[in-house]
Order: sequence, then structure tokens, then C-alpha cells
Amino acid sequence: MHVIGNVIAFVFMYLFLISIIMKLKSMKIFISDLNSYRIVPVKLLRVVAVFLLVSEVLVILSFWSNAPENHEWFSIVILLGFSIAGLYKSIHSKDSHDACSCFGEMTWLNANPFIRNIFLILLALFHLFFGPEARSSEELIYLGLAVFISLTTTIIIQNAKNRKRKKYFLQKAEHLLNHKKTEYILFVIGYKSPYMATIDHYLAITKGFYILFYAPDYVLALKTTKWCNHIVISIGSSNQVNHKHEDAAFVISKHNKKSTRIQDALAHINKF
Repeated sequence: MHVIGNVIAFVFMYLFLISIIMKLKSMKIFISDLNSYRIVPVKLLRVVAVFLLVSEVLVILSFWSNAPENHEWFSIVILLGFSIAGLYKSIHSKDSHDACSCFGEMTWLNANPFIRNIFLILLALFHLFFGPEARSSEELIYLGLAVFISLTTTIIIQNAKNRKRKKYFLQKAEHLLNHKKTEYILFVIGYKSPYMATIDHYLAITKGFYILFYAPDYVLALKTTKWCNHIVISIGSSNQVNHKHEDAAFVISKHNKKSTRIQDALAHINKF
């Protein structure tokens, strides 16, 4: 049971650290995503964002030190809150899908958030009733090192994946739009992108962009109508959507042949 308790602590520390890092890397997107839930008043969005980040830090510290007593209830309450907010959004949002943006570009962790949260709640309950009462200093060191090594490896792999994906999209953009004499800003979007809500809102109030859109036909039809001020180019049919790129989110500028993450691009779009 002692070993299982340490493994559960590792899982919580690893997941919540990724969540914090991704939120800090794209704070504006995080706040925009909070706003899409339509639960928190706009004036309080930043306060709630900071509160959630601090709460996640406390979860990490509590599982690492295994203190205070019954600290697992704090994590359970947070996870229940996330689940309820997600269900509320899925009920009231027309464009919702079974994913969240909690882990940013680590999209493999964003799928099925409700199931993920329930699983974590069960792990927290197991740790509460069967976990170790205390950890030795050696265990604290080894646990911290294990999380650090795993997190570093994950980030390295993700960055390599992003570089490969950017190269692919740059080549695709050159092939499709190289004949255009005018400059362009190209959005590359997958319909399951964790930033879809923010991108959708941005494109609805702007005009003049080229959009490579990965989506089934019915989603393409809806978005083409909504993004009527842009040129939408579909890649993939309803039966041939490239699942490798269905969560993509990049912006490419012909002016300087630059590809950037959507998190950075939306905040500085006029600088292209």
C-alpha cells in the first residue's frame, strides 16, 4: 500500500504540474477559456485564474508532503468543481466537445475530462483511506526527482512533436497559398483543438484570414458560415479527417514565414 500511495502522489504531482505550466505559458488563453464557461463575472476572471493556480500548487505540495491530514479532500473538492463546470459548459455551449484545455498543448491529456476527473477522485479516495501516513526524506527526494524527470521528458517530446507539426503546416501553406501575391495570415485549426472556443470567437469578429480547417463536413459547414469574413480551406472529408492534426492550433505568416503557437499569436496578431 505504501508503494501504491507513492505512485498516486506521483500521478497527482505530475498532472497538476503540467496543468500549471501550460496555464502559465498561455495565461491569456487560460483566462479566455474561463470566460467561455460563462460562470465567472469578467471582472473576477483574473482573480479566479490566480486562485485556481494557487489551488493546484497546494494540491502538488500536499501530495508530495502527504500533509496536512486528510488533504485529499481538498483535491476531491477541486476535481468535483472542475467536473461540474465542464458539465455546465457542455450543456450550455453549442460548440462544446468532449475535451478541455486544462493541459494546453498536451492535448492527449485534455480528452474525456469528466472521466479523467472521476478517475483522479477515485485515486484520491484510495490514497485517503489506504495511503501512507508519512514519507521519509529519502522518499520525498525520490518522488520529486521522478516527477521532475518525467515532466522534463514529456516537455521535450512535446516540443519535438510541435516542431515536426509546424514544418508540416509550413509546407502545406506554401503548397496551397504560394500563388497568392498578397500577404496572408494563415490559421491552421483542428476542430478538437483545446483553444477552439477562443479561436472561434476571434475569427467571428475579424476578417481577411486564410484558414486551413481540419473537421468533419458538418462542422466545416457550420464554421464556414460563422467565419464568412475569411477564406476557409478544408483539408479532409467527413470520413478522412487526419486525426494526427484534429487538435492543431497554429498561425503562419507569409510575410516572415513564421509559425507560432496559437497562444502567442492571438495576443500579438497585429505584429505579423
